[in-house]
Amino acid sequence: MRRALTLSVAAALAALAACSPPRGAAPAPPAAASLGTPCARGLVTRDDAAALLGEPVTSMQPVEGLPSACRFETASHSGMTVRVAPGGGSGTVSASASPSMPVPFTPLPGVGGRAEWQAATHTLVAVKGDALCQISVDGPPAATAAATADNLGALCNRIFAASGRSSQG
Repeated sequence: MRRALTLSVAAALAALAACSPPRGAAPAPPAAASLGTPCARGLVTRDDAAALLGEPVTSMQPVEGLPSACRFETASHSGMTVRVAPGGGSGTVSASASPSMPVPFTPLPGVGGRAEWQAATHTLVAVKGDALCQISVDGPPAATAAATADNLGALCNRIFAASGRSSQG
């Protein structure tokens, strides 16, 4: 049930962001999908996922319908989905803070320019400029124990730095 809720929250954020770009923001470049997933680009590794999931990763795959996302899974079917995109971040973070979200998000200072954390679904949505970093971890409590706001925030900050963006502002 938690995985379904996590995936539905991720889908809701993606849909809301796509429908409501921030005022004055340029649309994401069409070549964003051609950049590859964050996994293929080496922004997130199997070791990163294993550290957060508490066990070795058995598969790493793109997420169907989200060319800027990939998913890591373990033998026990715990998983981590990571989405990194050069645009659309502002709309996605704003959508996560919307009262219409099925579960509340709370601000997480110190990650990117703005970040929102959802503890029940272990989901972090962060923006730096208009670049997006979204990470969701699902599975039983043992698999999500390391998926804290601080740990996911540190991973997003590292992704922003590797993408040429500092962690703040």
